[in-house]
Amino acid sequence: MSGSEYKNNLGEGGTSSTIRWRPEDLLLKWLNGMSWQDIAADSDDRALEAYRAVELSVRLQDAFEAPKLRDIMPRLGEETVLKLLAFAWVQYESRRRTTVPSVEQLRKHAQFLLTTYPLESVKDIMYAFRRAGTTHNSPEGIMTEYLEWKSQKLEEWHRSFTDSSQPLPEWILNQCPPHWLKTNSRNEAAETRSTTNNTGQAA
Repeated sequence: MSGSEYKNNLGEGGTSSTIRWRPEDLLLKWLNGMSWQDIAADSDDRALEAYRAVELSVRLQDAFEAPKLRDIMPRLGEETVLKLLAFAWVQYESRRRTTVPSVEQLRKHAQFLLTTYPLESVKDIMYAFRRAGTTHNSPEGIMTEYLEWKSQKLEEWHRSFTDSSQPLPEWILNQCPPHWLKTNSRNEAAETRSTTNNTGQAA
């Protein structure tokens, strides 16, 4: 199987001429060949190396832009997506110097993530786990904190573009609340405030 056949699985671009395997491609390749027992034991150094390469390079914008769990599941299949989420949790537990109690518990955590956060991407999960350090012992705590922080960051980015003549980036448009899109111009709000102020001064 060529690298190009994997190129869109985690949501990054790529063309039909892709010839170099990326960490995302390799992670899927190695995980697909692992059993749940292998994943729980974190027994494949190749998968670990690929995961670390993805995790260390991912930015918040990358997490925003990557396809959501609900979108990749039809293409990859539920089992593969669950393995990706499970492996991410195993790596988080490894940083805490703890081990997964059982395969059943691992599947439960992965299923929780898939069911509860279908509008987040695999890279969101990776980013959230990386950002969490070692302070949590459940996926729910990590994701709750991450989504609150992510919402604040998105709001800050939106504000930073409000007075710009440039259109909102696609990755913001895809994540922003509907009320942000009600104005025809990004400067409309600023113009309205300016007009209101001038009218008040004239009165």
